[in-house]
Amino acid sequence: MQSAPVFQVCQMGWSARRFVYLAEIFAQSPETTDPGTPDPEGEAIRICRAFNTNAASLEAIKTAIRQGDADAADLLAWMKVKGLTWLPAAPLPPGAAAELQHRFDLDPEGFIDARVDPYPLVTETGAWGFEATWVADTLAASRERMAAFVDSRTSDCAVLIGNGPSLRHVDVETLRGQEVFISNYAIRHPQWQSIAKGVAVTNRLVAEQEPFAFQLPQIWKFHPIWLGHTLSDSPKTVWLNALGGPLFFPSNILRRAAWHAIVSYFWLQILLHAGYRRVVMTGFDNSYSQPKNLPEGTLLRQEKTIPTILTRPISGAKSGSRQTPII
Repeated sequence: MQSAPVFQVCQMGWSARRFVYLAEIFAQSPETTDPGTPDPEGEAIRICRAFNTNAASLEAIKTAIRQGDADAADLLAWMKVKGLTWLPAAPLPPGAAAELQHRFDLDPEGFIDARVDPYPLVTETGAWGFEATWVADTLAASRERMAAFVDSRTSDCAVLIGNGPSLRHVDVETLRGQEVFISNYAIRHPQWQSIAKGVAVTNRLVAEQEPFAFQLPQIWKFHPIWLGHTLSDSPKTVWLNALGGPLFFPSNILRRAAWHAIVSYFWLQILLHAGYRRVVMTGFDNSYSQPKNLPEGTLLRQEKTIPTILTRPISGAKSGSRQTPII
């Protein structure tokens, strides 16, 4: 009897309940799929970290426990033993979030350097505050990781892959052997994942849909620091202080990067910082239709060419705040 494809069981479980049970995790462990692989428990921890350690999944586990789910209780107990239940962020009350956001906007770099107040994330559904020391230490570690990424460059040319419909017409084999970087859910496609050196996601809504998709591949990953409660850390994850507001191109991406709701611009800053002299782009079908004069942070649903406003702009949001993008 053939075993299910690796991670398929976990993906199905996560889609059903937003977390995966221990039985599903260990079903994908090398102990069952490849007995010759060392450290099967370490692989199980890696799988659990990818699927279960985001804020939404941890809350779903706790909800299941309150409803009497014994398997969820066993899972949470195991995760606590393995140190997998800690989050770097906690919910903020609206008033405190608005005040922190205002102070952050005045001096984003100095705000982080002070290591005093939580780093704010204001969204249309609430606000989070990231532990100040965690933010500063994680960004410091990312500077070292970025240096390792820069040292890994073997070409002056990078190939940057989007996730638009035109990607269906690109021959993967013509790019094999190049320095290829992919965006958003291009990571879902095995052929692109197989040749990718790195992946980036900057849209909170995209990251929350299937956070495990960005964490399971063992390639370079680039994310805004304010996705730290949705995506977990790894030795090849580079976190950046990504800002919205007025457009800029940073002189030092390790201090601040421009986000602006579009992953291609985020990528260009990273790749040019790394020393690539040419960036070939494909699969980017950037075509958006939206009403004029909407503040950054307004959430839209685009159906065909007519977007529908789902929520009003966040009360008290300032230019430069890291909010859900206009999509």
